[in-house]
Amino acid sequence: IYHWKSFGSCTDGSSNTVAASEKAGVKAGNEWTVIAGCYDGDITMREGDTNNNPSSMKPHLCLQNAYSTTDKKLLAKRISGFWGGAIWFTAAPSSNSFHTVLAPNAPMCRSDVSVVMVLPPSSYHPGGVNSAFLDGSVHFISDTIDTGDLTKMRVLNGPSPYGVWGAMGTPDGGENSTL
Repeated sequence: IYHWKSFGSCTDGSSNTVAASEKAGVKAGNEWTVIAGCYDGDITMREGDTNNNPSSMKPHLCLQNAYSTTDKKLLAKRISGFWGGAIWFTAAPSSNSFHTVLAPNAPMCRSDVSVVMVLPPSSYHPGGVNSAFLDGSVHFISDTIDTGDLTKMRVLNGPSPYGVWGAMGTPDGGENSTL
């Protein structure tokens, strides 16, 4: 489902709403890294959850499962041949899109049971990413930004459950997302 917004529908204010952010490109041989690769595992609701819908992504599952147990800079399981950020000119969301759900430089995850992804922005800057806001300003967003309750499912309208970072991604959620 696509949700297009006009500038006029941005009632949270253009200085509080993220428009664009960085996406680290894959360098030869580093598709296993958290910053450049993509975890391929189940990030959808589990048996026993209410409304067990396979297209309902829960972001905390990405954080629980994506990291290698031996090195937190590597993915536990990855998509083979993935080139996130490197082929930005394609229409592939994994190459040119981002969500304000998981903090910057968190793992990018795709569910292996349905077509569901969580796409945090990424960069090779230590500690965060640069993000452009609708007012034209650019701010450095820290990897430690408040992401709220990652056990909650996404919402299509109203306030984001994903803290300050989620609020910055909603143009009309009514949250105060000032940096």
